[in-house]
Amino acid sequence: MSCRRSRGVARVLYRVFVLSAVPHPATKQRPSLPRSLPKSQPWSLTTRPFSCTVVRHAKTRAPEQRTHKWDSEITARRIYLVDPTTGRLDGIDPETGEGEPTIHNRRSTMSSVDTKTHRLVQMSPDEPDNHNFIPVCKIVSKKDDYEREKAKKKQAKEQKKVQAISSDKAMKTVELNWAIDKNDLGHRLGKVRGFLEEGRRVEVVLASKKQGRKASK
Repeated sequence: MSCRRSRGVARVLYRVFVLSAVPHPATKQRPSLPRSLPKSQPWSLTTRPFSCTVVRHAKTRAPEQRTHKWDSEITARRIYLVDPTTGRLDGIDPETGEGEPTIHNRRSTMSSVDTKTHRLVQMSPDEPDNHNFIPVCKIVSKKDDYEREKAKKKQAKEQKKVQAISSDKAMKTVELNWAIDKNDLGHRLGKVRGFLEEGRRVEVVLASKKQGRKASK
């Protein structure tokens, strides 16, 4: 036991007198943080209900369907040209109808056309199997062509409206009952008159007399 005690005393004396006198290497100190840090707002997770929204695209016009070729769409090198004043082929006498139609070069004709106001239109369809085919063309005013198409569409719309009115689906039914008052009767008769003026078919239904209902005067 005395040996163990002597070793313990020696260790204590070594730590106190020897280690305290030996210089220790400098230790790196960590930078001190401020006691109070600015509090940042925590990220908040918000949930939204899923919604499927249909994306609406701008209305676009239907592709124009044409039966005639225009300008650069015409592939023939040689063309017959319609005289805009007589309506006959160039080279044909407007009074007698005699003569030979003049053959024009398509490129030369196109160079003389103001494409801002006019266009070259091929009036006759192509004939792929005919190597000697020369199409009939006409210089058309864009403004006049637009007005013609506008009038044509308006006429077709009016015709469609007339057909809808004259069809069975356009039949109107007006019901009259036993106890209808004078004002209501006049209103319904006015509707009947209006339908007849539009050319519609009108069916007048007379409702059966119910008990307890008196006829209006």
